[in-house]
Amino acid sequence: VGIPICDQIRGSTHYVPNSTSYPDVDKAGFATLKDQLYFLAAEAFKARQLHIDDHTVIDEMTTEFTAHKKHNINIEGKFKVTPKPLVKKLIGGRSPNLSDAVSMRFIYLLRPNKPFTPEIWSF
Repeated sequence: VGIPICDQIRGSTHYVPNSTSYPDVDKAGFATLKDQLYFLAAEAFKARQLHIDDHTVIDEMTTEFTAHKKHNINIEGKFKVTPKPLVKKLIGGRSPNLSDAVSMRFIYLLRPNKPFTPEIWSF
């Protein structure tokens, strides 16, 4: 949610994808917050910690998360996820919308002072 709006919606938080990752949680050296959230989401998905009943959604998310790899480790040794244009090519030309949305949800794990209700994340 955009910064001006998130102050008006109880329980929401803003998300700036290219901001720095959270250093107290960042043990693996992520270049940006987006990279950190993507890998948190992918790990939770692989560990079957997300409640998803729809097998079509599971298949799409598997395709999307599999296409995202560690990419372009920078001089400081921090890595990024595969850029979206390359991911689009890898998954047949479509945008990885499901993995984008799911990864953004993980901001609540890094900002625990904001309320979160897991029921809204069931698919």
